Amino acid sequence: MIAAARHALESARRAGRGEIGRLSVGFVGSATYDILPAVLREYSARHPGVAVSLFELSTPDQEQALTRGGIDVGLVRPPLGSRGLAVEIVQESDCVLAVPRQHALAQAPLIRLSDLKDVALVALARSTWEGLYDAVIGLCRDAGFSPVIRQEAKEFQTVIGLVAGGLGVAFVPRSAHNLHAREVIYRELSGPAPRAAMGLAWRQGDESPSVRAFIEVARAVGRTDAFG
Repeated sequence: MIAAARHALESARRAGRGEIGRLSVGFVGSATYDILPAVLREYSARHPGVAVSLFELSTPDQEQALTRGGIDVGLVRPPLGSRGLAVEIVQESDCVLAVPRQHALAQAPLIRLSDLKDVALVALARSTWEGLYDAVIGLCRDAGFSPVIRQEAKEFQTVIGLVAGGLGVAFVPRSAHNLHAREVIYRELSGPAPRAAMGLAWRQGDESPSVRAFIEVARAVGRTDAFG
């Protein structure tokens, strides 16, 4: 009985330190290109006793899941509109332009936003990432034209697959540069480019040790990530 009581006390202490327990993590698909694997490796190394459940969800779906308690923390694409959620940017970089290898822009020595006038674009749907969609529209209009969006898709993997198929060019996070590398060339723009931010979201006031530990790891990985 004494041994069982000691074991229960030690388990409670470990749980209080976030060393054991369960953690439900949501993530957007594009997080798998870089930051998510690094965060999971580091978190598992530091807290091997925590069972992590992963859920691939769009940012709007993660908002709902966080609000309802379906997940504890999420890697999202800001902005978020739900009250009661804390959001922190952990990674940010300029987008690059994904161009079909046979496209005229693939051989251009320099690509400016103005070069995209009348060029077909493949866009990530606004319902998936509102901030990026609006940024692309805004930058193109600032350059004096309205973008020609030929096709929209809900996932970046699909967007780049359509670029590989020759449907158009697309703005994508820099971390996606290895996808369809045989059919797609990734080029930086000369001048302003949309920014790709990865955010960490959790319920305000959540003092769960497992959640706090995950936040600390994500912050650390975001500071050192090559794409940040």
